[in-house]
Amino acid sequence: MINRLEKYFFVGLIIVCFLLSLLVGFQLDSHYTKVQKNNAKALLTSYCELIEDKLKSVYNYTDQFSGYIQSNPQADIKSTPIYKEIMAKEEVMDIIIKTKEQVKLSGSSAKAGNLDKDYPYRLAVLRKELITYGPIKHDSYDKDILISILPIYHNNELICCVAIILDAQQIIDQLDIDILSQNLDYDYQLWTVSAETGHKLVLATSNEKADYLNVVEESFEMPAKWSLLVKPKTNWGISIWPIVFVGTLMGIFIARLLYLHLISKKEKEELAYFERIDRETQFLNLYGLLEHLQKNLSQNTEMTIFIVETIHAHKIYNMLDVNLRDEWTNNFILTLKKYAKNKTVVARIQESMFAIVYEEYFDEKQILDIQRELEIDIIQSVIIDDTRMTLQPVIKYFHCTQVTNIEKKLLRYKKRFGNNYKQVYLNI
Repeated sequence: MINRLEKYFFVGLIIVCFLLSLLVGFQLDSHYTKVQKNNAKALLTSYCELIEDKLKSVYNYTDQFSGYIQSNPQADIKSTPIYKEIMAKEEVMDIIIKTKEQVKLSGSSAKAGNLDKDYPYRLAVLRKELITYGPIKHDSYDKDILISILPIYHNNELICCVAIILDAQQIIDQLDIDILSQNLDYDYQLWTVSAETGHKLVLATSNEKADYLNVVEESFEMPAKWSLLVKPKTNWGISIWPIVFVGTLMGIFIARLLYLHLISKKEKEELAYFERIDRETQFLNLYGLLEHLQKNLSQNTEMTIFIVETIHAHKIYNMLDVNLRDEWTNNFILTLKKYAKNKTVVARIQESMFAIVYEEYFDEKQILDIQRELEIDIIQSVIIDDTRMTLQPVIKYFHCTQVTNIEKKLLRYKKRFGNNYKQVYLNI
């Protein structure tokens, strides 16, 4: 009941809804991803500050030696309570005191696969500050170690370097990075550059199989750069497919509503059409004729109307053989249809009564010519069961300049013909 263009419209509507929902989904995903990354960046900044503070403050036991050594440069550190207290800590593996003479201030830097063991001390002296070096492997220890080294000065003169050897894994475990995974649903990775190999060294990770490409990263220096990066376990953003599904479903729903509305409209138009059309001839009926004239003509249009009454038409139709009835009817309809052109309207106002409405004024000569043409076209004889039946048209005419007067005049001519006639009233 709908044409191809209308079908394309409904399909296009669904596609447009799909594309719009896809666009909205991408925009929401982009916005939410941006918000997530900003939040993650702020979190990492705070977390890196916390880690750096722990490494430089909580696990910086070298400061406890600084004041003591500055006031007692020649004291035996290993015999002090401070030394015993720090050595008793679980994460402390060793304490090394290197005098000024023992610190080599010249030499090559660390090279991949060939660590200069004096390099951390030299670096601390050059920077004149606490450094945390590692994690590294060392022949003297069976675990990876972190070295906290503090150069101690007196009157701007280097006295010694205090190095605290820490169990690297134990320190990393105590940084509480797992909170990112367990409480905040992030996959994380803490890494630095290995002093031994020059390659990336992963210190801690929540998921070794995770793809750490699209991440948020924050770094701090120890002085080697340590980096902490995170990504949500469910990836950034939101899933756009529920949005696309709902949007497409709404498109289908809207298309369905419009389709039902269009079908309903077409059915009403079709019903209205059949109310105005004679189904057998497809000419206008009286109701359709009057409505057509009312809509398309001004009230003062001059018209010439011919009324054609076909005597014996119904009787001839009933007497014909069934196989010939449709042909005979079609020929009669085609005869009248040739007058339905330009500004001429043909209507069937009763079973055997037809009206031909010319939207112009004809004089007597023109009227006689049309009457003669109609009679010649319509009159015909049919022999049925040795009986000649003649289809004889009775043709009358009248002029009219008021659309509202047509029905009254049709009624008057109908009474003259003597047929049963039901007047159709219009609100005109």
